[in-house]
Amino acid sequence: MFEIHALAQAWREILRVSEWTGLSLGALAGLAAVFYFDPALRKLAVRGAIAIAVAYVLALYAYHVGGADKQAEWTAANIRVAAEAAGRDLTIGKELEAKYATTPAQDNQANSNEAKILGDISASSAGPCQLGAGALRLRH
Repeated sequence: MFEIHALAQAWREILRVSEWTGLSLGALAGLAAVFYFDPALRKLAVRGAIAIAVAYVLALYAYHVGGADKQAEWTAANIRVAAEAAGRDLTIGKELEAKYATTPAQDNQANSNEAKILGDISASSAGPCQLGAGALRLRH
């Protein structure tokens, strides 16, 4: 079963390539018929078949090389775009850091304010719990 599928897929590929190359398997079949039925034109039929086969192989090679060149261009373009994006992200990160960075004076002021608030809270909570005796029930 797999062999039939592989052969069918190979045949479809041959037909597809022969469509865009202009090389015809029908021409090869005609040359084979000339070779078989007319001994006088055998030499011409063999040369024609060789010319078609060489043209077909050259077309496939050109297709392969062109595809590889195209893939290399796409890969280079993707790498370039990724580098540009990384540079752009780095620039944006630096701009945001410069715009929204806190100065050490602000940090110290915030820390002193927090220390004052925490000191006030700890001083006021020296007595019994302000929520009453049921405070632990509220946690559940």
